[in-house]
Amino acid sequence: MLTTLDSWRQAQSSELEWHKANQWRAQDELFKSDTSAYLQSCGFNTRQFNSVIDAGCGPRLRSRYFKAKLYAIEPLADAYKASLPWCDLDKATVYPMPLEDYISGLHADFLMCLNVLDHCRDFDKIITNISQYACEFFLSYDCGDPKPDPLHPLVLDEESSEACFSAHGLTITKKIKGDPWRAGYSLNYWLEKAATIELAVAKPAPARRTRKARK
Repeated sequence: MLTTLDSWRQAQSSELEWHKANQWRAQDELFKSDTSAYLQSCGFNTRQFNSVIDAGCGPRLRSRYFKAKLYAIEPLADAYKASLPWCDLDKATVYPMPLEDYISGLHADFLMCLNVLDHCRDFDKIITNISQYACEFFLSYDCGDPKPDPLHPLVLDEESSEACFSAHGLTITKKIKGDPWRAGYSLNYWLEKAATIELAVAKPAPARRTRKARK
């Protein structure tokens, strides 16, 4: 599942303008209460993880729900900081780059990616990267639109998504189609990195040499 670089760049420009106009994140108490209600409904508690990656976080960190060390990956981070006074990306270690770019050395207990993946360019490349960043994951994104639009350049489908997860060693532990927060065609996945089991072949111990008893 792949779109063109030009389509993605156009979508990023549209994304910035959308966030300038939308006031939900600018309303501090509403944003915090909605975020808490949402993540609680997904089964998460605030002290569940020591470190969290917020992948494609946008201009405000929903990951601040967790009392944890925060990392954020956001290609528009610099533009958000410059143009949105309520942007709070200074509360995390920020990587201002696309999710398609691999970040060496980045690792956390948990990675969340909320309403992002259909805004991106290369689904397979992203899953390749993020599968190396954490052990537990929550991915939620819109799925099922037959055609892209200026804000959503990537068309995703359930079957291809799950084949990609499996190919990169991610096991689905829970799945919900649709949620009360977004349109009914959203997909929500709780995933874990599949355990790698190495069977150690025990080598026989070398024979112990003993001295012959003297007569």
